[in-house]
Parts: sequence; C-alpha cells; structure tokens
Amino acid sequence: MSIAAVGSLPLNRDFSLFVKLGYAQSTIEATASPSQTKSDLTYGIGAQYNASKTVGIRLGYDSFKVGTTNTKDSALITIGAVFKL
Repeated sequence: MSIAAVGSLPLNRDFSLFVKLGYAQSTIEATASPSQTKSDLTYGIGAQYNASKTVGIRLGYDSFKVGTTNTKDSALITIGAVFKL
C-alpha cells in the first residue's frame, strides 16, 4: 500500500517528466518464517507522452523497501495510461 505526491515538468505540448515522493508499507509473508512489515519513504521518476488532449501514456520507475532493514530496495518499472476529463 502506498500514497505519493506527483510533480510534473512539461517539456513541450506532448512530453513531460514527473517525480513521485511518498510513503509505502509492504509485508512479506512466507510459510517458513514470520511475516515482515516495512514502512518507509518511496520515490519514483518517469515520463509522459500525451497521445491526445485526453489520454497520456506514462513510463515510470519506482523504488521502495520491502521486508526488514537487511533487505535491499525493490524497484518497479511501470507503463500506464492517464485519462483526463
């Protein structure tokens, strides 16, 4: 589960860059060991291409921590769409 604020920097009419900063909580559950929960800051960067006035396509990279402090950061690469009303 996470919540984040997103800031956008338009480069021109069709392209923009964005950054995300937020807070995430994750839980690892395994049958052989007790579950581990981690809460920490999360961040991300990405770009958006506006295919039309109402649809944008986004490619992003997010980083967050999973499990205990001994666990490395996890990364997520996403592609998605933004619909504007």
